[in-house]
Amino acid sequence: MEPISTTLHICHSVKPKVKGAPGCGHLGAAELLETCQREINLRGWQDQVKAQPGACMRNCEHGVTVRVLHDLTLYGPVQPSDLPEILDSHIGNHQPVKRLQSTPGGFW
Repeated sequence: MEPISTTLHICHSVKPKVKGAPGCGHLGAAELLETCQREINLRGWQDQVKAQPGACMRNCEHGVTVRVLHDLTLYGPVQPSDLPEILDSHIGNHQPVKRLQSTPGGFW
């Protein structure tokens, strides 16, 4: 199956506290973005799938949040080890990863 053409926004908020928790930028967002870009490149998807820093999604109390733009799915908290599953299942096979899905933190 062809990967979904989309962008992954990885929260990079560096706010000192969001809902009482440090912003995602303080919780490993830079490492997550780097890992995501590496995983996309390993799959040869760099023309269809982009990863970039995103604005605060108000889910920092759960950990780093990732939003898949084509369908607005939120994942969180996301660890670098979760990215292969998100990419292969959701982006590659069009099946969201239920166990990692998060609910909006009030930004809708």
